[in-house]
Amino acid sequence: MKFEVVFSFLPEYVRLTVEGALQLEEFQKMWNGVLQSGEWKVGTAVLLDCRRRSLTSIEQNNLAAELADFYLSRDTDLRACRMASLIGGPENFGFSRRMEYALSIRHSSIVLRTFYGEAAAIDWLTART
Repeated sequence: MKFEVVFSFLPEYVRLTVEGALQLEEFQKMWNGVLQSGEWKVGTAVLLDCRRRSLTSIEQNNLAAELADFYLSRDTDLRACRMASLIGGPENFGFSRRMEYALSIRHSSIVLRTFYGEAAAIDWLTART
């Protein structure tokens, strides 16, 4: 798994790009680096670009629950974070929707939404409510 973190869109949002096979340990390492950076602020919006992420069907079932548990374990740092998951195909759509549901049933303060289009994702992230 390769990833890239771009803070240059702050204060609007942080862009995280994930490429290749999603591995829980690497994903956690990426997030821990983001959260420990001096640029992260609680509640920062995140554009999670997963268009080049690959998953197997077996991974999808367990990984969504494990990632939701990880996000919950970092809820103090992620409080009220809006995350737009930018996806490129049906396999990533199913996984992203599972993540939305897993976070919801765990009563996470994170709001995750799934998008095919980058413009729509950025509009949602930057909307003033």
